[in-house]
Amino acid sequence: MNKSGIYCIKNTINGKVYVGQAVNLHKRKREHFAMLRTGKHHSRKLQNAWNKYGPDDFAFEVLELVLDFDLLMQAEQKWIDELKAYSEGYNIQPYACRGCFGMVIPLEVRAKTSATMKGRKYDPKRVAKSAEALRGRKLSDEHREKLRNRKATQETRAKISAANTGRHHTEESLKKMRAAQKGKVVPLDLRARISATLSGRKISPEVLAKRIGRRQTPEQIAKRAASLTGQKRSAESRTKMSLAQKGHEVRPETREKLSLANTGHRHSEETRAKFAARRLSPEQRAKISASGKRAWIARRAAA
Repeated sequence: MNKSGIYCIKNTINGKVYVGQAVNLHKRKREHFAMLRTGKHHSRKLQNAWNKYGPDDFAFEVLELVLDFDLLMQAEQKWIDELKAYSEGYNIQPYACRGCFGMVIPLEVRAKTSATMKGRKYDPKRVAKSAEALRGRKLSDEHREKLRNRKATQETRAKISAANTGRHHTEESLKKMRAAQKGKVVPLDLRARISATLSGRKISPEVLAKRIGRRQTPEQIAKRAASLTGQKRSAESRTKMSLAQKGHEVRPETREKLSLANTGHRHSEETRAKFAARRLSPEQRAKISASGKRAWIARRAAA
């Protein structure tokens, strides 16, 4: 029994089976029955049947001894198909799997699995249980680092983008997302990492093309204005913004675009009244005056 091979756990009442592979059949048998007795077996179908019929109606049978470890996958797949362990039995996936680690699943198997799961909706009670189990759970630093370093391929990104195109969150979801983020302060070390990740990143021509000419709805503009009303930047933030813009020159093409975009644009009476009521400090007036003088001198020199 301490040999490698293919086994099955058979329900002696209805004949349904769970098929698996093992390097040590005796050890694997003990592991399966230990998980079933504690209610923690990974196959929910097998666990439910065990709970319904009881341990006396299940038998562990060796289907085939396979001495060559590299042939275990092929042999297991043969028995899964032959005994219909997935379609009519207790296996939770249609393909042979050695813990799924490092395994490359064939494209045709992926397509079948995808078609089976497409349009499937989970029971709300099950979703609530899963959410409750994950609530408050924190990832280890090692796990977080792995997630940060993992990069999706261009093909995967394109699939995710296509799947989410045209998708809109419900109002209820948006409210929950806002409530979850409200009052949340991003740690300084995380801000530094995000900044380092985005530094030097250039927007693709496709994304730029989508943004050009896109206009916000009046509702979106009103929401942004309401969220910014009364908001004051700290002295540190102002200093950083000033240093970032210092020495920055606007290209002639950009100036031309800005000029064309603003041609014919008129401020409302309300906006004009706000400008008139706003008073500049002596320091701000001096800066504007100095800037105007430099611009005048530059124009004269160019002429």
